[in-house]
Amino acid sequence: MGNIKNVLNDIKKRPSMYIGEKSLKRLYAYLNGYCMYNTSMDIVDQEFIEGLYLYIVNQYRLLNCNNWCSCILFYSGFCDSMAFDEFYVLFDLYCNENT
Repeated sequence: MGNIKNVLNDIKKRPSMYIGEKSLKRLYAYLNGYCMYNTSMDIVDQEFIEGLYLYIVNQYRLLNCNNWCSCILFYSGFCDSMAFDEFYVLFDLYCNENT
């Protein structure tokens, strides 16, 4: 769990260094690639990732959502940078409740 949390915290501090700009879509793509690679190496804590997804979906009380990125974008008026900030609000809440 520490690895993915550290990566997310690093991106939060300097998004342009990791994903080019403050963008939830880019963060989502980055994390998918990061998790895919690290899952093949048995490094990623899949339970943390799935828990975060369920937490986000439950915050919005959605029954059917393709992915957490779509959920947050929808409720942020499809403003990518606002959605990025909202993700980190939810991420921090999730981490605080699950430590």
